[in-house]
Amino acid sequence: MASQPHKQTRRVSFKNILLASSFLMAVGLGLNTAHAEVLTSNAEVFAGASGDELTFVDDNPTNATFDAGAETISTAGATNVTFTGDTDTVITVDSDGALLIETDVSSDLTSAGANRQGVVDVTVGGANTTITVQAGTSVSATGTVATEDADATHSAYVVRDGATASLVNDGTISSTTSSAIFVDNPASADITNSATGVISGATTSSAITFTAANGNTPSGSVVNSGSITGGTSAIEYILNGDPSTESMIHTGDITNNAGATISASSGPALFIGDRVTVTGDITNAGTVTTDVTGGAVSLIQGTLAGAYDFSASENTSASTHIVTGQIQGATTLSTTQSDTIILSGTGARLGDIIGDATQTHTIWARDLTAVENNGTAATLGTVFLGNDNAGDNNSTISNISVLNIDGGTVTIDIDVSAFQVDTIDIASGAVLDNDSFANLDVDTLNLSGGVVGDMNFSNDTTVNVLQGAQIASNLTGSGATDVINFDLNTNQTLSLGGNVNNFETVNINSGMINTGFSRIEFSDVVTIAQGATLNISSANSYQSDLTVVNGTWVTAISSTVSGTVDLNSTGVISGNFSMDGQAGTQILNLNGGLITGAVDLDGSGNDVVNVNSNYTTQSTFSNVDDIIVNNGGIFTINVDHGIGQDLVDFTINNGGRLVIDANVDNTTSNGVLTNNGRLDVYNGHILSMNTQAAGTGEYRFQVESGGDAGSYGQIVLTGGGATLDGSNVVIEVLGANLNDGDEMLVFSGNGIAATITNGAQVTDNSFLYTFELVDGSASTDADLTGTDNTDILVRATAETIQNATSASPTADKNTAAVARFIDRQDFTTTTEFQNYADSLSTASTLAELTTLVNLAAPTMDGGDVYNLIDVADQTIDNSLQRLDTLRSGEYKGYLTGMSAGNRMTNYGKVWGQFFGTKLEQENRDNISGYESTSYGFTFGIDTGNSFDDGVVGASVSYADTKVKTDNANRTERDIDTLQMNLYGEYYLDDYVYLDGLIGVGINTIDQARYNVGGTGDVTTATYDAIQYTARAGLGFAFEDGGWGWQPKIYTRYTGLDAESYQESGTLALDMNPEYHQVLDVGLSSEFSYHHEFRYGDVIKPRVKLGVEYDVIGNPIEAEVGFVGSPGAFYTVGADPAKLNYYVGTGLTYFTVESWDFSADYVGSFRSEQTAHSGILKLTYNF
Repeated sequence: MASQPHKQTRRVSFKNILLASSFLMAVGLGLNTAHAEVLTSNAEVFAGASGDELTFVDDNPTNATFDAGAETISTAGATNVTFTGDTDTVITVDSDGALLIETDVSSDLTSAGANRQGVVDVTVGGANTTITVQAGTSVSATGTVATEDADATHSAYVVRDGATASLVNDGTISSTTSSAIFVDNPASADITNSATGVISGATTSSAITFTAANGNTPSGSVVNSGSITGGTSAIEYILNGDPSTESMIHTGDITNNAGATISASSGPALFIGDRVTVTGDITNAGTVTTDVTGGAVSLIQGTLAGAYDFSASENTSASTHIVTGQIQGATTLSTTQSDTIILSGTGARLGDIIGDATQTHTIWARDLTAVENNGTAATLGTVFLGNDNAGDNNSTISNISVLNIDGGTVTIDIDVSAFQVDTIDIASGAVLDNDSFANLDVDTLNLSGGVVGDMNFSNDTTVNVLQGAQIASNLTGSGATDVINFDLNTNQTLSLGGNVNNFETVNINSGMINTGFSRIEFSDVVTIAQGATLNISSANSYQSDLTVVNGTWVTAISSTVSGTVDLNSTGVISGNFSMDGQAGTQILNLNGGLITGAVDLDGSGNDVVNVNSNYTTQSTFSNVDDIIVNNGGIFTINVDHGIGQDLVDFTINNGGRLVIDANVDNTTSNGVLTNNGRLDVYNGHILSMNTQAAGTGEYRFQVESGGDAGSYGQIVLTGGGATLDGSNVVIEVLGANLNDGDEMLVFSGNGIAATITNGAQVTDNSFLYTFELVDGSASTDADLTGTDNTDILVRATAETIQNATSASPTADKNTAAVARFIDRQDFTTTTEFQNYADSLSTASTLAELTTLVNLAAPTMDGGDVYNLIDVADQTIDNSLQRLDTLRSGEYKGYLTGMSAGNRMTNYGKVWGQFFGTKLEQENRDNISGYESTSYGFTFGIDTGNSFDDGVVGASVSYADTKVKTDNANRTERDIDTLQMNLYGEYYLDDYVYLDGLIGVGINTIDQARYNVGGTGDVTTATYDAIQYTARAGLGFAFEDGGWGWQPKIYTRYTGLDAESYQESGTLALDMNPEYHQVLDVGLSSEFSYHHEFRYGDVIKPRVKLGVEYDVIGNPIEAEVGFVGSPGAFYTVGADPAKLNYYVGTGLTYFTVESWDFSADYVGSFRSEQTAHSGILKLTYNF
């Protein structure tokens, strides 16, 4: 587009130059004239007749006027007319004149003088002037010339102020430096470009420019059947003045016929500048394009008062149209392509907008860049849909696919009579303002911004309320499937500024919706998704046929609700909840979830609570006609409901369960109890009903003790007697306070005798108790008074724990002792004992009862005692193996020991051994077994030269033992042992010897018993024990050629004295272990072979086997009591296996460097017990 001129002469001069050039060429060079006249003065009038010839004198005249009368000035006969030079010449074609151009006319200008409007102009200065360019003829302006105000452009034709002109172009009109045609404030200037016509402007300008100064009202239309091409635009209307304070009005149409083209290379093809009003129509049946990628084919900054019709477009691609001003007439979009209209700035307006249902037409409200808006960026303010805001209902918006609002405000004027847009997208911060239009035909509204004014949707509409949305109006649907989705950020709160009405589906998917004093009404389904929140606590009404609560619903008694409510597992109704009791049934479906406040269903209709999952009350339920517990539902009432709560009926269907964990009184409402499922009445609570209907369900009563009500659950019927017609009664014993013969009034009737028919029976949860149903008139319990035949009792029969467990296959030696002790105790002295006694009473099977008894019993497997003895034996064997090595005799590879006749070497030695044992004890005598591991080391020193016939030594050992018992409470022990031994050997002769050892061991035992008494608690203890050890043996040592054999007979005594101790923790025991003794007599035999290497070292492999017998064979015994409880009882462990077999193998390596190494394995085997030991020894000779 050409820039808007500040002086009229800047555009006129260039065009005058070209017009004058073409005329002069025609007149001066190409005419067959009968008369020739030379213009010599500065201003002359030539009044020649037709055919006269006009000649200009170079450098002389500056202005000439041709008064053509009715004649025609023609360039006929000339093949080319060219005007060159620097003469200032202006040729004016006056009224009724005509310029006929039949040959190419051009100007090539090279210089100019001061204050020139142009070098060569053909100026239409009068009325009724016609300029015709014949087919095949071109008129062009080229060259560059400087003028005072630096206007260096030239148009081919210029129409001056006030002229009435008509231009018909069958050829080519072009300019390489400016507009091809420049029309400046004409009275009338019509331009017709025929099918062969070409009008081409410079790449920096337009093809046709219409301009006028402030207040002028020029006119002129363009009819194009050929090609009109420009640079910044093709056809433009611009103000010659300051658009901030001035304006112009142009009357005329633009018609682009089928097959014609209007195009621009660097801007919009059509341009109406700021403060310019065009009162005609723009009609396109051809092609209007721009070469700018993504650019607009039109830019309307001013006003188009007429219609904008692109319905018959032949464009081959989608078109974009930019409006920052107004189109007051109808805008009709393409039927063959998808058009986009961009609205921007402030005050932009579209009147009627008519799209095509087969195309995707978009209205886009957004900011514009400077490139898009003729050099100045535009910020979107408030723009309008509708032609005048007059309220005359004469605007239509139809067949628009998308309305995109990126910012600012789009206002739907009150004069809109029809509005049809498939999708409306409102970005964050943008606003759609509906000025009271009532029938918005919208498929989808995506709302991230705001809406103002009531939004009344006339068709099936989906509203997606997104992050950033603001709603300040009522939203009303009228279709059959209207949907509103709220998809906000998790932490976003949206406060409704209006009601949401008549949407069949309302989905609260995320975020928090606060209705304030607005309402959600007349919906089919409202869904609150998990994590989302709907707050209606301030609303005065809420109505939906179905409300599905998976998230949080904030309510209050003042926010009444009607319809059906599904409260699901993740849902929360926060606050008091009221259903308004409209005519019909109000239904609350409890599928899980939580209601934090009171529930009031009003009671004026058939109000129903359906319990379909696990639900526990947090407050009272009032005015409910029927609470129905369905299959899979568990309804727990743990809040007292007194007279006036009006819960009326309870219906428990098959598979349903009602739990009464509070006092519930439904007597004043004539409540009926129907039980075909399960009814639990917890200890100390009463369910009061009027009557009981027939049913086959289960009645379950918690019972703590007998007598009058208060220590068991009870059902009171004020209008009749109980009927147990095939129903089962289950007694759930809670503790140990129930005595043999106790009776409980579980059904209290009134006026009508109770009946027990069809095999009704009693079951219970306790192995220690049995119960029977008894007519109230047959009561024998003195603590139960006032019963009669309207009542039903249960009577208890109790058994002792000792008797109950006597036949248990899992009872061990100590079960009876513990059970007998428990039967004698008053376990109400402490909460700890009471809890244990209660758990015994509620054990449902013999195995469970026996296990609970055994869980309180002490651990008598002997895992501590026998492992201490085993460690002591291990240290003994370490010392005796040392003597065996000395007895063989070794030093620097020479055998010098007893079997060689040398008795002992004359050297002392220090030695050390590492040892370890893994022991497994299986169950024995029904006492659980255990597993243990022991690791330790022994250091010793002895001297061989102290006596001729013997050796004396000492050793110190340390061992760590871990024991894990297989009993009920999985006892664990950690034992630290310090053992000190003195050992020696005396040789009776060369082959016979005596050996002996005495020792003492100090032990610390850390013990933990788990799940004591079935409580899950751990009981611990730490105690000490000392063992005393003595051993004596007679052995023989035979040697023959490297082979050795050593048979031996021996005896060994061990005594273990464990201190008394008390455990800490639940059901802690006071333990007093008995002194334990073991006396073994044994026989062993070892076979060996030694091999001496040539460098002096000796290797000696060996095998060993033996047997020993415990002649005492005492079991583990202890006196036991419970800490804090009087009395004690004796417990014993399993009888020990007296016979033990063992076998071993080993290898010793003697070096000449004073170091000896040995490794040994020993396996020990008793009945139900195996042990595997390993020894590594290092000896140093000194």
